[in-house]
Amino acid sequence: MSSSRTQSFGLTNDDRAVLEAADKFARKEFQALSRRMDDEEWWPPEIFAKIGMAGFMGATVSPEYGGAGMDLFSSGLICQAFARWNPAIALSWAAHDNLCVNNIFRNANEVQRRQYLP
Repeated sequence: MSSSRTQSFGLTNDDRAVLEAADKFARKEFQALSRRMDDEEWWPPEIFAKIGMAGFMGATVSPEYGGAGMDLFSSGLICQAFARWNPAIALSWAAHDNLCVNNIFRNANEVQRRQYLP
């Protein structure tokens, strides 16, 4: 996803679309989970699969490897939207999507990319 951001760091239409889509998804899927997660120290086992089905896993990974092909700024917008509704899920998503998946995409060899990214 390419975007040219203005000098005032405003969001482009593409940026707004990413933020709004992530916000709408997170509000629907994450908000109701927060209290139980906090009260019971519980983790929803299906949440990463839902995030993936919605197209938010592998945000910075090329579509060739099953990702969304976004830039790191767009990934940050997704994290911001997720954190509005459930900070624990947002943090876990960021660790997975940026620290792990993005690192594999950028630094692994081709065999490792084909094995781990899809």
